[in-house]
Amino acid sequence: MSAASRRATVYRAVRMRYRFAWRPALLCIGLLVIGAMAAELGLHQVAQVLIPGATAGVVACVVWWWFRHIAQPHSAQAVLARRGELDTRHRGVATRLDLAEHTSKTALRLQATTLRPSLRSRSWRERRWLDPREIGVEVARLGWGWWGEQVWSSCEDATLRIGGPRTGKTLSIAAHGVDAPGALITTSTRLDLAELVHAARSARGTVHFFNPSGLGNVATTVRWRVLDGCEDFAVAQRRATDLIPESASTEGERWDSHARRILALFLHAAAISGRSMRDVARWVADPSTTARDEILDAFLDSGIGEGGSAERASAVRAFYATNERTLTSITTTMATPLAWMSDDRARVIGDPPAGHPDLLDLVRLIEAGETLHLIGHENTSTVAPLIAALVAEIAHTARTLAGSRPGGRLDPPLTMVLDEVALVCPVPLDRWTADMGGRGVTIHISVQSLAQLRNRWGTDAAGAILANVATFLVFGGSPSAADLDDLSTLTGDTEHTTLTDVTTGRRWHRRQTLWDAGNERTARPEVSTRSVPVISPAQIRALEPGQVLVLRRSIPPLVAYAPRVIDRRRYTPATLTQLPGTPASTVVPAAAAVVVPLQRVPTTAELDDLLNDPDTQQPRQPGMETGLDSGESSR
Repeated sequence: MSAASRRATVYRAVRMRYRFAWRPALLCIGLLVIGAMAAELGLHQVAQVLIPGATAGVVACVVWWWFRHIAQPHSAQAVLARRGELDTRHRGVATRLDLAEHTSKTALRLQATTLRPSLRSRSWRERRWLDPREIGVEVARLGWGWWGEQVWSSCEDATLRIGGPRTGKTLSIAAHGVDAPGALITTSTRLDLAELVHAARSARGTVHFFNPSGLGNVATTVRWRVLDGCEDFAVAQRRATDLIPESASTEGERWDSHARRILALFLHAAAISGRSMRDVARWVADPSTTARDEILDAFLDSGIGEGGSAERASAVRAFYATNERTLTSITTTMATPLAWMSDDRARVIGDPPAGHPDLLDLVRLIEAGETLHLIGHENTSTVAPLIAALVAEIAHTARTLAGSRPGGRLDPPLTMVLDEVALVCPVPLDRWTADMGGRGVTIHISVQSLAQLRNRWGTDAAGAILANVATFLVFGGSPSAADLDDLSTLTGDTEHTTLTDVTTGRRWHRRQTLWDAGNERTARPEVSTRSVPVISPAQIRALEPGQVLVLRRSIPPLVAYAPRVIDRRRYTPATLTQLPGTPASTVVPAAAAVVVPLQRVPTTAELDDLLNDPDTQQPRQPGMETGLDSGESSR
């Protein structure tokens, strides 16, 4: 029997201690004591009868209890009956034993060598006192002091938070960013998440900002080329998939698949011919014969691959030979993820020239444990594809690096704190939550509601996300009856027993309250049992600020408190934007000095000069912005 099996057996025995045959066992123990006393008094014949018989009785009680309630059952009916009995006994919620077995610091430390292979060189004593934040995060807690309970989640498990605005989910998820043992990637529609973790992260290494929307006048400190690596057609296909996420509808996905195929050809043609994203945007906006000839010349003159260029050139000819309606639908679909090219600020940081000194080194970002803040805006959806493509490329780089590491994992793990991910970064979370944990990439997700999750990823993909996350935290305050009903269903049902006085109609929930001295009518109660939700929709909606419904893998649901980063003893806040009348020295504390200085945002005139400078950017092509701000696809 392995150590994990022995540990599970011990916890199972403690849970079922109330099922032990205590009365017969205590009677046998008493007879054993009497037999021992008889032997001391010289009554050997009595002792020879009592001692073996009492011993056999105790052994029989233990064996019966073990095989009846502790050992693994031999039928599914027995398994379900045992689980149902425990749920009824504890009202369907997690107990201290459940938390100690599955979510405690000890349970987390037992997985240390699997979660981080580098810890195998440490002795068992060092791993026993290992800081749990090196291999996991604290997601909830109950009680206070040493008697309180904590709910921990390992670094290979994804977490999901659902809560409306100002419910405290950002303060909770920011704690995971502060505790990240390796590189950190954050996304948000505001600066609050970056400010909450900035002091701690800037003290540990370089902090980068990628702010294509210009939110809060915080300058972007790094740039990233969308065309980087697209000389390889496989990379171009992956980049097109990152820019055009899967659609939730069947008809929409039909047009999206066509758009991805053509956009991959355009990206590849621009990369091998030394062009930029301006040319790709121009080809999409104006699908004329001039654009077709430029793309064909790029393929035919490159000579890359054995016949691959000729096949791609044939695909381009077939695309331009299609009917006008289909051509317009596909180009309009491609124009939506390229709308960020019409934004001067986003275009500068998303389409820099090759070899630019501010280009982001993704390998160094992960290996050096640096921090990257990706800042979007809920009203600037045009930059969401750009941010999603960058995050997807970081995930691909992490997957590649993990393949060459011991255990196939990044060590220390890469942490992704994806706040408001449905608005900022529509990446394929249904696949990432199933695969990235085993590669050393920890994903913490935050959305506003289940409806938002389904609207962005579709019903099936949203269901896959919920199935893949190990810890699901729900904040109160939601007025959506459908979401509340779904969440209440996930908590399960429990039996609620009511006892009624048949004479007066008075009801009790406990049998002992019916026995009233001098009142013989209550000696004949009527017992009724009904099934009720463990946590009703109204109870979920009315959760107090800071309280969360925790749905954790392997344990029943519970209601606990989510730790907030601002409640930490040594927490140091930071401000990335200077308020009017605020001294510059108070913007960022000296202890958390910005590694990369925050610069002012360039003016429009400076941006125009930069864009027209032949040493840094190519001249703006005529007609580049035509059609990029078009509305929905004609599909």
